[in-house]
Amino acid sequence: MYSKHLCIELCKEFAKNGLNVSIISPTTVYGQGDITMHIGKVVKKIKENKIKYAPPGGNSVVSIDDIIDAHILVMERGKTGENYIFANEFMSYLEMFNRIAKLIKAPQINRTLPLWSLPPTKSLFLIIERVMFPFDKKPILSPSSLNFSFKHRHFDSTKSRNELNWRPSVDFDMAMVKAIDFYREYNLI
Repeated sequence: MYSKHLCIELCKEFAKNGLNVSIISPTTVYGQGDITMHIGKVVKKIKENKIKYAPPGGNSVVSIDDIIDAHILVMERGKTGENYIFANEFMSYLEMFNRIAKLIKAPQINRTLPLWSLPPTKSLFLIIERVMFPFDKKPILSPSSLNFSFKHRHFDSTKSRNELNWRPSVDFDMAMVKAIDFYREYNLI
């Protein structure tokens, strides 16, 4: 997240010096093509009934199809030095996990982690991360990403909708169907 912030600041600086640069800030992107299994790891764990609790936070999401359209719009209509946020819908992680579970016909998740569990859970994930590092493996969540899963991360795309006339056309469920089809086609789940 910090490197993204630095990149945005650098782009704004270059824009002030005359470079024609616009910034695209998508929220969490869902859909087909997730070859690194960024979201696929969660889908796989839900399918295997290995996730019993959802984090207490939530996030704004957008489909890969809508982000492709967003890039084209910014290239055509974006103003130099402007940062455009693209978010379609916000949902809690409990709702998100259960919508995924429904799509893959897995059991629903009925519990949310309590807020007090963040410090010990973060410590546990830090230990797991250090143990897995020599084997070139990563836990499902890093300790820093765990922090985000305990927060409600709402993002406002009003500027993108008003200035660029951006209209998302793929909702979360449709994006996840495309993602799940992709994971299955490549035997990732």
